[in-house]
Amino acid sequence: MGGGGHGDTLAFCLLPFALYFQGMLVLFRRVVVVLLLLAAGGALAYVRSDGFSFMLREIVMEQFEKRGLHLRLERLVLDPMEGLVAKNIWIYQDPEHHMLLATVDRLKVGLNFSRLLQKEVEIDVVDLHNANLSFPMDEDDPRSERLTLRSLSARVLFSGERIEIHKAEGD
Repeated sequence: MGGGGHGDTLAFCLLPFALYFQGMLVLFRRVVVVLLLLAAGGALAYVRSDGFSFMLREIVMEQFEKRGLHLRLERLVLDPMEGLVAKNIWIYQDPEHHMLLATVDRLKVGLNFSRLLQKEVEIDVVDLHNANLSFPMDEDDPRSERLTLRSLSARVLFSGERIEIHKAEGD
């Protein structure tokens, strides 16, 4: 009679082990989530670090040199909201940095993602937003009177050797 038998006894004996493994599984999931959050935080800290910035700075400067513009950048960061942002930029006409062409306080650099898939880095757009630019009136004399553009917002597109300026406005 009864139908309990050995199956009920076995299930009753295994119950503590099942509860133990269920608790361990929950603990394991929590540890994995915490480790993933720590890894994401570490990756973000590295991206915003000077080491990563230095590597990107060299790439950006090389891209502008291909177009005859020589840069000195104070800071280049990868911002999670805006992307690649350069701050306090001096643009020179010559590689020795004697002929200052312009100063820019901030610009956003857009990379050509289709070229990135081919393991090539290429800048295809630069966005200026409320930037201040200063150009010497006499390009041969960097100490000459300067033309200053304030609160300039513009999109600069790079297409091969061509540079196009779109939607430029400022004071």
